[in-house]
Amino acid sequence: MAGLERWFDDGRIFSSQDVGRGKPAPDLFLYAAEKMGVAPERCVVVEDSPLGVQAAVAAGMDVLGFTAMTPAERLQDAGQLFLPHGRLGRPARLTFVMPSSGRSFLPAPPARTRS
Repeated sequence: MAGLERWFDDGRIFSSQDVGRGKPAPDLFLYAAEKMGVAPERCVVVEDSPLGVQAAVAAGMDVLGFTAMTPAERLQDAGQLFLPHGRLGRPARLTFVMPSSGRSFLPAPPARTRS
């Protein structure tokens, strides 16, 4: 995995062992959406492999290409790419890159609320 597993409980982690065909078939992502009761078109997949991006696109899901370990050019089919700045154990500053234009942007920081 891409080092993100600590952010998800076991009931939200799925593998190719759960389905008949692995990536690039969309089976795994469709299975996960079904198990969580979410329509595929309302899902966002974080993926760090070209075959995973291909599978998520085939499932009709939005895809964020996680480029921490895979060069961005190998994830060009993802709708957006993101690069982590800092370690994932702390709040990460992310840079998103639109593959079609090559332009990058930083998302707006979350709004702070007064307590």
